[in-house]
Amino acid sequence: NIPNKQQPQSGTSLTTTAAAIRNARNNHPEASNKISIKSITNNNTKSWKSSPHLIDCRKLISEAKSSHAEETGMFMPIHPNKNNNNNNAKQHIDGSNNNFFFVMNIHNPLIDTVSYKIFKEGCFECKHLTNLLEFLSTQPPNAYLLDIGGNIGMWSLVVASTHRETYTIEPYVDNYSRICKSVDKNSYWDLVHLYGVAATDGE
Repeated sequence: NIPNKQQPQSGTSLTTTAAAIRNARNNHPEASNKISIKSITNNNTKSWKSSPHLIDCRKLISEAKSSHAEETGMFMPIHPNKNNNNNNAKQHIDGSNNNFFFVMNIHNPLIDTVSYKIFKEGCFECKHLTNLLEFLSTQPPNAYLLDIGGNIGMWSLVVASTHRETYTIEPYVDNYSRICKSVDKNSYWDLVHLYGVAATDGE
């Protein structure tokens, strides 16, 4: 369910979690193609940018290059609104407010479900991305996304492509390394803030 189109105060975050989506699908199967996006007013993002869990993507990329680590993934162009071969993506994500283009680093699509979906359809959770972009078009320019469980960055990169900031939480190194590569390729250095941390009941 998308909230009523209202103008929130400055510093609004748009929050979504994978757990919330799964719970909604389990409890309300008829709403499986919908997603809840919450507007949360919060002006205090300075502490996030000084967090000890903030990942330095420039450093990570530099270290990967110097170690000559083998690249096991690939880059995919995400550009559904132009004339390209991604007809499925164009069908899922379209509209005058949804013109974006970026390049995304994905895992080997033969061994990763999310990457396979992106490889075949040009996006992952395409209908939900459409809802998100429509909702973003009603928000002030300083609204940002809090992406809890960023995976390889589909949601965060879409939002960054609209020149909005994201605060992306992803603890799995193979995933956030892909996000860093996408950030590097698209020069989203000042837009995607990445955190390698997870909630836990232990140390």
